[in-house]
Amino acid sequence: MTFKNFTYLLSVITLASCYVRSSDYWRNETKKIEDCRSKWTYKDLQREQELTVLLFSPKQHFDLSFFPNFLIGLTETKDTIAFIDKDFENRIEIGSKINLVPFEWTEVEKEIIKPAFMVHKKLKDNDLYCAVKEVYYGKILLIEKRDENLNYNLSEVISE
Repeated sequence: MTFKNFTYLLSVITLASCYVRSSDYWRNETKKIEDCRSKWTYKDLQREQELTVLLFSPKQHFDLSFFPNFLIGLTETKDTIAFIDKDFENRIEIGSKINLVPFEWTEVEKEIIKPAFMVHKKLKDNDLYCAVKEVYYGKILLIEKRDENLNYNLSEVISE
């Protein structure tokens, strides 16, 4: 193997390792997210709310299971909340401003329809789960253009 080939191979391995997470990472992040989710309280949205989206997971079906749209965002008062919607059909870009409205969910729906459990590659995204204390049931009404200047500091989002 020539020096040039060796250098190329070493570069590829180094770059690949930047994107590969260890099993310890996934195990620790899974535990952290499980702990945070266990502290969530679920509530009906009482009034229209504007939210800047920080994290969005579209609804999905897996076999006979259904998982609603799930998003985490900042309210106008800079509170971090999560929201679930069972009907919205599109994608939402991070940084978009959306309007959420109250919408009636049956008690059965509230019992069986929960957000999909996800662990993200980015620590910043996983940390958002711990910033949430309340998850609201409702409906996505309106999406405004994405805020290109959105830049949030997690220490401001996560208030304990």
